[in-house]
Amino acid sequence: MRFDKNIKLYFFKDDKIKLCLKVSDNFVHHFIFDTELFEDMLSNWRTGWKTDSWNIKWKRRGPRPEKTPVSYVAISFFPHDQGLNFRFSYDDMVVLEKDYFYQKYNKMHWDKNDIEK
Repeated sequence: MRFDKNIKLYFFKDDKIKLCLKVSDNFVHHFIFDTELFEDMLSNWRTGWKTDSWNIKWKRRGPRPEKTPVSYVAISFFPHDQGLNFRFSYDDMVVLEKDYFYQKYNKMHWDKNDIEK
């Protein structure tokens, strides 16, 4: 089965977020966030968001020395001194925000209980 979105989200009402980042049609990395950390990231990715393991920022200029105009969101994850770097469009991140708030306030087919919020 092909992965149809570049970024896919599963909001579990038990306070966990599963974030899936597409590498190819048949290869996806997934990461687990708690809700508070994920909401902090969503609030700050446009200006830059960083934790000990994550760095997410909307880039408008490419790497040095050229610094040519670019437009992508860089999502980097650094577990155990190794790095994974993903690049997605600004629109992908906007869709992620919309998906998050939709799932937060609506019952999804994977939800076991009614929404408590």
